[in-house]
Amino acid sequence: MERNPFSRLREWMSTAAGRWAAITLALLAVGAAAAVFFGGSGGEADDIRSGGRRYLYYCRQCKATGEIRLAWDAKFPINCPKCDKREAVIGFRCNKCGRIIEDRRDPVFECPHCQQVYDNRLNPWKAKK
Repeated sequence: MERNPFSRLREWMSTAAGRWAAITLALLAVGAAAAVFFGGSGGEADDIRSGGRRYLYYCRQCKATGEIRLAWDAKFPINCPKCDKREAVIGFRCNKCGRIIEDRRDPVFECPHCQQVYDNRLNPWKAKK
């Protein structure tokens, strides 16, 4: 009968040294899995989570616009990064001209720069009730 590597490994695993090696390897694998699970993987995902969420903002006071990173549970309006007044609200980028404008809840409104019409009646979660 020809002996292949698997049959030799099976014979070796039947010895005392083979059993100890298999148990040690299994415990090391379980320990490594527990360390990753309980210790967290760290890295980029944790950096993103701790950095908060990116928002586009529009300041009603000084008309400044831009992108800002805030905590996940941030409440608007916030202090404007430019004028420091509590007048910065969530903005969005106009589909036509690309400028950041105030995200309004009015049923129908226009971009103040290019007059692109936005109809919130089609978005029931945004329209005023």
